[in-house]
Amino acid sequence: EAGRRAADKRMEAWQRVAITDTNREVYLAIENAKREESTEVDLGGKDLKDVPMLMELTKLKPTKVILSRNHLASLPRSFERLNYLRRLELDENNLSEFPLAVLGIESLQELTLSGNQVGAIPDKVSKLVALEELDVSKNKLSVLCFEIGALVRLRSLTLQNNSIA
Repeated sequence: EAGRRAADKRMEAWQRVAITDTNREVYLAIENAKREESTEVDLGGKDLKDVPMLMELTKLKPTKVILSRNHLASLPRSFERLNYLRRLELDENNLSEFPLAVLGIESLQELTLSGNQVGAIPDKVSKLVALEELDVSKNKLSVLCFEIGALVRLRSLTLQNNSIA
């Protein structure tokens, strides 16, 4: 009961600052994850063009973040602060480049980038030492970097619907 009242007060204070319905949805998703003590944050399908409230997200120490079906063209460099993250879903966004911010997340095990316009996987992908699954299907890849072979834990690499020769 006391926790719910505190959350309601935070929501009231936040509503005075909030401008868009999208921000409210993001706030509610983060508050819901806090209340349930969840390590998963689902921000999929919220029409996001950027990642709002990143500091709040970082405090949650999520192991899974879903940002699918949005309009993200990039991720902020500070996204690498999500150092507990194991699974990141970025499918069906507007990413034309591999999000370099994820290269700083050494704990990342699963990365989904399908349904974007990514043209290349950077050489520094080898920094993702824990990566086990990488889905880059339905992108604009024409070559595969040699360094992907350095990902010794990689069990699954999905490349369908690209232009790799």
